[in-house]
Amino acid sequence: MGDEFEDARVEAGSRYLLLEMGARGLGHIDSLCDIARPTISTVLGVGSAHIGEFGSREATAHAKAEIVRDIPAHGAAVLNGDDPLAPAMPGGADAAVITFGFGEHCDVRAEQVSVQHNGRPHFALIQGKDRRRIELRVHG
Repeated sequence: MGDEFEDARVEAGSRYLLLEMGARGLGHIDSLCDIARPTISTVLGVGSAHIGEFGSREATAHAKAEIVRDIPAHGAAVLNGDDPLAPAMPGGADAAVITFGFGEHCDVRAEQVSVQHNGRPHFALIQGKDRRRIELRVHG
């Protein structure tokens, strides 16, 4: 491996692991989940980039749903509430389902999104009646 991965490792004492799982066919994500079972899964959206492999956005959504299907009761599925196909992918029967996006129907939403003169995005983050002003420390 190159030097850029020198600090990227999982050890016996690691508490968290963030993985991206991809697929080129049905069952691929299920197989990856057998190796590393997630307790929290996120679906950012169902685009058309995989239509060549799956044939349609609906088929892509069906494949992506594999990552949220078997979430344990103490876990959560975090889904893009603005994507019409993502909220239809609930996790395990007892797992929490949290939607995010810009619409008022989302559990967590962003409003007043803009970029400051220094290039840092900022927005209002709303969950229920809680409202927080967020300014990211990154540019772009």
